[in-house]
Amino acid sequence: MATEKPVEIKRRHHYLPCSYLSGFASKDERDGLIWVADSKEHKTYRQTCENVGYKKDYYQIDVPDTKPDAIEDAFAIIEGIGKQAILKIEKDKAIPQGSAYSELMSYLALLFARVPNVREYWNAQIGELKKLEGKARISQQTPQEIFDFFKESDQPFATLKEAEDFRDEILGDDYIVKYDQTTEIRTVVQNADIVAGLLAERFWTVAYRTDNQSNRFVTCDHPVMLFWNVPIEGNHPPGFGLTNTKVYVPLSMNTALFGLFEKKDYLNTRLTNHLIKKHNFLTTLHSDRFVFSFEKGFKFINEKGAELSYES
Repeated sequence: MATEKPVEIKRRHHYLPCSYLSGFASKDERDGLIWVADSKEHKTYRQTCENVGYKKDYYQIDVPDTKPDAIEDAFAIIEGIGKQAILKIEKDKAIPQGSAYSELMSYLALLFARVPNVREYWNAQIGELKKLEGKARISQQTPQEIFDFFKESDQPFATLKEAEDFRDEILGDDYIVKYDQTTEIRTVVQNADIVAGLLAERFWTVAYRTDNQSNRFVTCDHPVMLFWNVPIEGNHPPGFGLTNTKVYVPLSMNTALFGLFEKKDYLNTRLTNHLIKKHNFLTTLHSDRFVFSFEKGFKFINEKGAELSYES
């Protein structure tokens, strides 16, 4: 009797799809080579798309009767649809319409929500809200009430002193709320759905370069970027639902998207080398740690107008 082969569980989970990174690589394949500038380790190296932009077990979930890597498989379907959209945008220099438009917005929203710094930020914010909620609730209860409540549970306190210590711990400054990874991933998917709706309300422009231009777009580990379109006073961060904001997404070394709430007269535009270098500078500013490019030491123009070559 033949024995069933064990199901292979994928452990290398990409927060930046290989199919996205390959648009900035030596060839548009998983094994295409891409330059990586690591600002944490202060080094630059060349690697295949498959071997960057991932974390081990990053999407692993614990749900009954479900494969631990089911989310990785589900995201792969969205990534495939998104890649086809990118290729069509590059060919047509136009945003897709109808259901293809909705699919593109979902792809971009997930590209934003899944990266480590965004995922960590959202979970920290939700944890802080839950902590305040817990403090407010427990502050209204006496140790005796807490003791009596847990008495009916599977983990009752042995003494009233334990209940009092529990109350003091929650009300203290060191109390933190953490979630299991399954809950974290559920939050990523829910927030991506909200962002997709806000992205869909914008008017989009395709920005592109031509083969005879020397400069190419670069990307980073935070590829869906949000700016104030016209700078405002104060230190207020932009939001996806706010007017006077611009979403910038490099789709490949040759193409990028701009999304605004204010309608423009043009649907596509060729960016000069100067403008590509300025947007590459914005990409480096928004990176959490990694910048990815077709060539080593790509050129950018900083806020003072100086042209520099990027090294980590």
